[in-house]
Amino acid sequence: IMNYFPIFSFLRLPLIWKEFSKLGCATLYSEDYPSLNTFNYWRHGFQTPPTDVYHRPFWLAANQLYTQTKTMTKTEGCLLNKPTYTYQFDTAKSFLKIHRNKCTFSLVFHVEHGHTKDINQVSVLDSELASFLTQIHAEGLLKDKLLIFGGDHGNRFTWSRTSLGGRFEERMPFMAISLPEETRRSHPQWQENLENNKEKLISNFDLHLTIKKFLNQSQQAETPPQSHRSPISVLEPLPSNRTCSEAGVPEYYCVCIPETYLPIRSALVTRAAKTLTRRINNIISPFRNICDSHKLGKILEARRLQSETQRVRLVIETTHGAVYEGLLNSSGEQVIGDINRLDYAGETVACMERDWMQLFCHCRPEEVLDQDLFENEDSEQFK
Repeated sequence: IMNYFPIFSFLRLPLIWKEFSKLGCATLYSEDYPSLNTFNYWRHGFQTPPTDVYHRPFWLAANQLYTQTKTMTKTEGCLLNKPTYTYQFDTAKSFLKIHRNKCTFSLVFHVEHGHTKDINQVSVLDSELASFLTQIHAEGLLKDKLLIFGGDHGNRFTWSRTSLGGRFEERMPFMAISLPEETRRSHPQWQENLENNKEKLISNFDLHLTIKKFLNQSQQAETPPQSHRSPISVLEPLPSNRTCSEAGVPEYYCVCIPETYLPIRSALVTRAAKTLTRRINNIISPFRNICDSHKLGKILEARRLQSETQRVRLVIETTHGAVYEGLLNSSGEQVIGDINRLDYAGETVACMERDWMQLFCHCRPEEVLDQDLFENEDSEQFK
């Protein structure tokens, strides 16, 4: 696990903004909350700035501001008496103004207000976000821009996430797409396809292809691919019966597969719960000097996927109060894919600096001796 995420240069990847740079377009990447950044969470980020305007140095400095200045106190979500997201709005607006009527690419990703234990926290952006969009539209800064507005996931850190509705909320985030006026006039079929596709299954792979298609709109339209797991631009007709497999969505994250409840006292579910608990303990085993072991407390929910795999979706709570969801094979003997933590860990993971391991670590009391940290796998919870 310690070497699970080796140093990797993202600059080697064909990131979409490189396609814009090749055409001489200015590029911007802004993401707040440095420890949870897309390219730094679990990874080592960029060794050199990946875009013309790279906002990370600003946020790193802002993150250090309060720790180095004893006379200042930090209010969550604020920086120097302003909401943190307003700095991103200002940067994006200035960037569009400077490059008015020119080709640009902007990725502005706000993290902080969407990653709290308060399911309503993100709503504090609503009025100012609406004002920001209204202003840049009124000033003509979007007249030649493809606007994609949405989230990468819904709320995933509160008890609402343990409900069926909460799982849908997490896996089906809001997404809106707006074509520029000129494109709607020159490609009316694109606008019609976009409206017809709004209730159909799409993935991030489709959005990536959509951006490429928009960038190269002078070229001949592509024929929608027929093979499985192939992306389709949302500017082309999407099939109404598309499956998660065809869209490239892993089974763990798919919300289109019917599921039936399993009795939580059954031998299958008990075995699956012990398998999931054992897997979590195996993940944190390299950090046994600071992380306490997990013991199975409750089985909260068990479902059988009505697919060819017949896999089992399980939600458990450990004796530390941590709530985990995992997907296991049909016999409950193997964890498949990601393990998701559903509760808000808070200070219980303060001892762990590795962001990814905070999902699994529960900091042990300092007075506990090392030899008492983990029970032998022959103990009752592993039988």
